[in-house]
Amino acid sequence: MLLRGNVILVRRIKPLVLLVLLGTLWALPAMAQEADAISRALLDEGYYVESSYSIAGLDTAMDTAGADAPFLVALDQNISDPSALADELVARIGFGTVIVLTPDSIGGASFDFDANEVDGRLDQVVEALGADDDLAAAVEAFAGGPGGISGGMVLVGLGIVGVGGLAVASVRRRRRLESAAQSRLAEARTELSRQVDLVANDIVDLNSRVELAENATATEFYRTASATYALVEEAVPKAGSLDELERLSDQLDEARWELDAAEATLNGDVTPERPTDRAMACFFDPTHRAGIEDVEIETAAGRQKVGVCRDCARRLRSEDPPKPGSITVNGQAVPAPQAPRHSGGGGFDWMDIFSVVVDGSRIPYSVGGGRNRLPSRSGGGLLGGVARTSRSSTSPKATRRSPGKTISRGRSRRR
Repeated sequence: MLLRGNVILVRRIKPLVLLVLLGTLWALPAMAQEADAISRALLDEGYYVESSYSIAGLDTAMDTAGADAPFLVALDQNISDPSALADELVARIGFGTVIVLTPDSIGGASFDFDANEVDGRLDQVVEALGADDDLAAAVEAFAGGPGGISGGMVLVGLGIVGVGGLAVASVRRRRRLESAAQSRLAEARTELSRQVDLVANDIVDLNSRVELAENATATEFYRTASATYALVEEAVPKAGSLDELERLSDQLDEARWELDAAEATLNGDVTPERPTDRAMACFFDPTHRAGIEDVEIETAAGRQKVGVCRDCARRLRSEDPPKPGSITVNGQAVPAPQAPRHSGGGGFDWMDIFSVVVDGSRIPYSVGGGRNRLPSRSGGGLLGGVARTSRSSTSPKATRRSPGKTISRGRSRRR
């Protein structure tokens, strides 16, 4: 639900998205899609609460807790390991602490606290929730750990903090969260701009060949690639959202394919078929040429077709198979296949162990960092169909983590 003034509006999943999610029945890619949807809601709005919970007092509790407030996820259905989901979400967000609450259990993970501290605060949260699942009390209890707000402050609320103090805490938290979101956006822009520059180099390298050949087909491919490149090059610095960068990343892939088609025409080779059921970029590294040759990857979720560039295809058939490139995400180098699409990556963030199937042979890969052990729900729809979030100034803390800081996972426990 979205809060507008005193009116609570229900926000439902788009039917097409819901059908896709239900169709996968919690296969690993679908789990990653759900985690991505929740993490974006947390970054944009502060908390993710499904329909069976009351949000009474939650905004005030988070305002009062200030920088000590966690990101809060409350799910209608049980999952096998709430702390694993919390770990996944905090990794995607890149800072702070995430608590995941289900009807029967609770878990958490944090960049800010060690595992013992996370466990201690989760124990306080379990006690505060009570039989009524008091989310406001849960936030108070978490923030009331060592160095946090004192017990009872949220219950008294404005009477203790005062309107001015509450407003200041709220504005500071909103600014911190907005700053963190802008940092992620700037990082993604920088990475995609780097890839745009590399495409520019390819365009320059091919220019003289196209001019000398006077081949109409090659010239058309080349001009289309150049025009697409120009649009992306101009739009990336102005992109105002990760979704917009993802669309631009797809367009940049199209420019890469057009360049490969132009080069194939000049070489007298068969023009590569334009893929419609997979990404156009090379699976191993988007900075390579286009992924014009189909191969299959075999993962815990089954087989999936991907594209690789000519050089990677050749190396897959040699004794020197290609290694995945890397893309910076949240300040750390992430294997390109796992990096998000808005940064030009493959978007396979759930995958760490896979095999590439070529000519009947399997080439094993372990790229590390994949989070493919997300917990499964005990039944029902993926996002519960309905969720409530806050678009007001009630977002939880947004203190950026230090480079190299690791996630501490609490112990999932029944409550």
